[in-house]
Amino acid sequence: MSEHDFLFLLRLPGTGRFDPMLADLTENVLRHLGFTPAAIVEIGEEVRAGLPSGEAAGGDLEVRFQARGGAIEIVVSTRGRQIVRASRRLP
Repeated sequence: MSEHDFLFLLRLPGTGRFDPMLADLTENVLRHLGFTPAAIVEIGEEVRAGLPSGEAAGGDLEVRFQARGGAIEIVVSTRGRQIVRASRRLP
């Protein structure tokens, strides 16, 4: 197992604006893994672009950060349906 292998799962109620918190969490996880500032911005924008806004969100959001096999995958799901998936090789 690599020193970077992990699974971090976060469940957020669909009744809030979590964009700033999710952006901060994504940035910190990616920085810890050694991504460059430019890559962190790119991946963060990719995740935010797929997030539902306001009333469109409806259900709870499940956010999964998983690093394994030399890659990081960030998946956001709601109501059992994947709405965002971003993955990159670890630096």
